[in-house]
Amino acid sequence: MEATSVGPNNGGFSIVLRFVKHNFWEILYMLIAFELFICTFIINFVAYTEIDWEAYMEEVGGFLNGTYNYSLLKGSTGPLVYPSGFLYLFSFLSKVTNEGENIKFAQYLFMILYLFNFYIVAKLYRRAALPTFLLFTMAGLSYRVHSIFVLRLFNDCICTFFAYLSILYLTKYYYNTSALVFSLALSIKMNALLFLPGFLVILTCCGGIVLCFKFGLIVITSQIILALPFLYYAPVDYMSKAFEFNRVFFFKWTVNWRFIGEGIFVNPIFHKFLLVTHVALLVIFAWFKWRPKVLRIVDIVSPSFRGLFPGMEPREMISVLFECNFIGILCSRTLHYQFYCWYYHTIPFLLYSSSRLPYPAVVLLVCLIEYSWNVYPSTNTSSFLLLISHLFILASCWNSRKYVNRSVKTE
Repeated sequence: MEATSVGPNNGGFSIVLRFVKHNFWEILYMLIAFELFICTFIINFVAYTEIDWEAYMEEVGGFLNGTYNYSLLKGSTGPLVYPSGFLYLFSFLSKVTNEGENIKFAQYLFMILYLFNFYIVAKLYRRAALPTFLLFTMAGLSYRVHSIFVLRLFNDCICTFFAYLSILYLTKYYYNTSALVFSLALSIKMNALLFLPGFLVILTCCGGIVLCFKFGLIVITSQIILALPFLYYAPVDYMSKAFEFNRVFFFKWTVNWRFIGEGIFVNPIFHKFLLVTHVALLVIFAWFKWRPKVLRIVDIVSPSFRGLFPGMEPREMISVLFECNFIGILCSRTLHYQFYCWYYHTIPFLLYSSSRLPYPAVVLLVCLIEYSWNVYPSTNTSSFLLLISHLFILASCWNSRKYVNRSVKTE
């Protein structure tokens, strides 16, 4: 029998590459099994770290005892500052964990959440037609993210999961379902609002101001329904605490602004600067990058406008929402360690979508970001490196794929 030569096209490595490229579901389930092993190992062999879980249980304890005034719901870390969905969900967790005493069971529940979150993110990458190998960049590589989910049990994990699920439904054009799930995310923690401008841009392109109004009506109505007991007893206290936009953060926990010093960090002028920068970046991206050139202001405000043809592709939707969220991350007044899960899974997408950054630069950025989030407490160097890395990603987002040509669809 004639010997078969082993060249670059039929070697073992090329076979692996072809398998990864053409077997998305097999790779996904393998990675989920790997993550299951990693999370189980962490839960059983790495010490649990108490940060907010006891405070969560104290806050919901007051609610379960019949307190509906938000100003009276407190924990060891201070007053309750999360919307009503948080209370309902963590009341359930309190019930099934013996008022929070069964930490191990709670950790396994958050492990399941972590695995489902990974699955939903993978499906988003699939909807965007991104290569399967990107899933490897999110599996088992970040100690901080695993810690946030299974060692510290933060509500940020639940909020982020519902936000990603809402995006998945949006890419399937289930607008009403997407609105309901987005409202669930918002009811857990209001950082889900970072995605909202992106949702409005996409809804405008897909169905005009009428679709935006329907989406907003579903979100607002569901928020009111969830909050009815608290709005009945003390509406002002609920709105001021559940959506506390003027909250003052502690400098000692900041990951992103350590290098500017505490004097500047707590200065209201700095907060206003970040807010103006946030709004300006959103406007610039929305008008010059996310908006198709054919879309005019008169179309946006016209009730007869019914979207663009052809409609937005899933990859475009995901790109807009991930970039919108990232701009909010960049301009946040502070980033605490648990906030890393707000955008960790979007980083490979954002970097891959740019054709301007060479692979060594991409690897370096990922490593710098991971390093910055794992330095505790943060230092001037780590926070400055995080800012520089974020700025590079922002620049790469600006140079990423633009909209295809479309026409305006009216009644």
